[in-house]
Amino acid sequence: MLNKLENRGSNSEALEKVKAAVSHLHTRYIADMQALDSTVSEISRLRDQQLYPRLVQLVDSCLLHQTFLDESDVPKVGMCFGILDDANQFYQNYAMRIGFVTKIMFTQRVTKDTEKHKSRVSPIEKINPKTNYNCPARISIRRGFWVISNVCLDHSHPCDPEMAKLLTRNREMSMHMCRVIERNDEAGVRPRHIKCWQVKRGISLR
Repeated sequence: MLNKLENRGSNSEALEKVKAAVSHLHTRYIADMQALDSTVSEISRLRDQQLYPRLVQLVDSCLLHQTFLDESDVPKVGMCFGILDDANQFYQNYAMRIGFVTKIMFTQRVTKDTEKHKSRVSPIEKINPKTNYNCPARISIRRGFWVISNVCLDHSHPCDPEMAKLLTRNREMSMHMCRVIERNDEAGVRPRHIKCWQVKRGISLR
């Protein structure tokens, strides 16, 4: 554009004004691009700060499954157990490491050639309905020598090894805690009374 103005014989004052305007626009463009780069970098940093903890959790979960679980610790078709309790304990140990709980279900013969799992109460109608209802993960064990005949390790719900100890089946109470509860029960002190006492004195319930 400046070359065209010079060719048309524009005076030097007009050319200087145009040059100054172009220089100003160029400076503004550089500043705007730097601000944009800074904004993009800040957005990326904030995004990484939000995603990093989750990424670490996922990586830790994968490492827990891959590093600390030997091949012999993962259920496989053909594994044999002398008694049912051994098979149950084996699967419970696996569940604890992965982050879910197990439940023993015995088959009941309902037809001549078909066996199905039956429950007297529908899982949907139970007092505490399960969020993992219809989860496909399971192992099937044949009677006799207790051989694993079928394995499915895919779950329909998230598994968190860190939360496994808080699941109902994995909860354990120390003898001291059992004794404290027993003494409180004998004295007529109910858990709600203890909570009310904590609230009145401003003691955190967490």
